[in-house]
Amino acid sequence: MKECLEKLNKTSGIMGSLIVGRDGLVIDSVVPAVFNADLVGAIVAGVFTSAESSMEELHQGDLDMIMVEGTIGKLILCNIGAILVVLLGEDINLGIVRLDIRKAIQELKEFL
Repeated sequence: MKECLEKLNKTSGIMGSLIVGRDGLVIDSVVPAVFNADLVGAIVAGVFTSAESSMEELHQGDLDMIMVEGTIGKLILCNIGAILVVLLGEDINLGIVRLDIRKAIQELKEFL
């Protein structure tokens, strides 16, 4: 899994990536030291669970992907059984990033 995350992180604009269990525990991560992977895992599990409940209540099907945009970066959360977390910087080509994330999801699903 780590190799897949390392490959994903080579995409321009991606600062780091993690695989987090639905319980918030980090399964694997490749993030710079400035990020506390355990804290990120705990936070995104809550966000993901809330969004998942919202989709269910609104009859919109299963949650696939969430993008959270801040003033200096973005966060993408993907449903892969667990949660794929991708940390993005400011200047990104979102189309290429999403394409590379989709490729990584296919590879990661083989491990989960």
